[in-house]
Amino acid sequence: MKMLKLSTFLLIVQNCFAQDIIRKEIVDFTTNDKIKKQITFTIVNDIDAEKLLINANNLTESTTRSCAWEVDLNKDEASKFAIKLDNAAENCTAKLDADWLTSNTTIKCVRNKLKIKAENAICTSGHQISYFQKDCNKKLSFIIEKSKGKKIAQYLTSYLNSGNDLVVEK
Repeated sequence: MKMLKLSTFLLIVQNCFAQDIIRKEIVDFTTNDKIKKQITFTIVNDIDAEKLLINANNLTESTTRSCAWEVDLNKDEASKFAIKLDNAAENCTAKLDADWLTSNTTIKCVRNKLKIKAENAICTSGHQISYFQKDCNKKLSFIIEKSKGKKIAQYLTSYLNSGNDLVVEK
């Protein structure tokens, strides 16, 4: 009887404190860097606001560390990022060495590809990197093809300009 009361109480408490957070994955891909990363762009609709969440993880091998990053961009920052990414994808050539800056990201044209660096994303996996147990402080950066950058920018722009609330696909 005590077990039934306890489980009922826990179920009620869980439902009372549950938040209405809706996530919609926009893009998910693997980079072709030396150290491959799994990158996911997700739109998160929280009670407070809507934001773009960029998750990245190193695909672990025997010679790499398992770093993980998470970058939050509010709707305005995500819109600026999409515009800069689209501009970079269109204007990047092998001869051009240009940077497109936003408040949280830098997009650079490197050998006809786009290098994206998140300025405020530090490894969150909590592992140590040296004998004296320093925490890992690697920043997120990854390289993508121009065509992939163009597609990501199109997905983000079309969603951000739709003006619709996030619709969950069931």
